[in-house]
Amino acid sequence: MKLFKFCFLFCALALLTSCAIQPLQYKGYEGLKVTKLKLNPELKMDLVFYNPNGAGCIVKDLNLKIAMYTDTMAAVKLGQIVKLKAYDDLKLPVNCAISTGPLLKNSLKGLFTGDDISVTYTGYVTIQKFIFKKTFPINFTEKMNRKQLLPF
Repeated sequence: MKLFKFCFLFCALALLTSCAIQPLQYKGYEGLKVTKLKLNPELKMDLVFYNPNGAGCIVKDLNLKIAMYTDTMAAVKLGQIVKLKAYDDLKLPVNCAISTGPLLKNSLKGLFTGDDISVTYTGYVTIQKFIFKKTFPINFTEKMNRKQLLPF
């Protein structure tokens, strides 16, 4: 009887530890375009994340703020639940209107200095696997080439 209880506890512990959810890993962006250069320009790109979990999961919520240097340009919110396979990439399409002031100010700063532009993503992502749900913070910065942001 003790052996049965020990085996049951061992299996339950192994099952629960295998269900630990790991955060999505940011891989980069693809297809960055700034369109509609009028009063409200639009930013279009795909953010690419990698699922390091051994089982598929569901991205329940994603909330991001995109900032150039320190000026917030856009806010992105996931509009639907996204299913993600194990060890697979997730491309989240981002289409949002951006603030003209920070875009022009920071693009011109990069244009005249020739430096790459610092873009920061902050927010959170909520992932669910089976009955387990966890929210992870997102906070990363990357350098974008100024030629990618300017359409001319």
